[in-house]
Amino acid sequence: MRDWLYEFAMVLEISAKTRWAIYLGFGLFFSITIFGHYQVANFELQGVAQGYQEAFQQKFAKHYDKAAFGTLFSFMGLAYKHYKKDRKRLWG
Repeated sequence: MRDWLYEFAMVLEISAKTRWAIYLGFGLFFSITIFGHYQVANFELQGVAQGYQEAFQQKFAKHYDKAAFGTLFSFMGLAYKHYKKDRKRLWG
């Protein structure tokens, strides 16, 4: 078990692109999620359309969640791609 963990840690330490992809992925995921919840919480409709407010809030929350998870998964895919490339460069 230690061999693959050691190998992973070494490649992660050497690969700056992998680290940046992981940092940006998690950072943007949390940023989009927090921003989306803030926007949805402050969303208000007036007059006749006030009955649709809850439905719109749920719809907007889903869109922000999809954007956040899309960003996270795309950056994790990029990190994996750079990890494989640097692992091959390091150990052949």
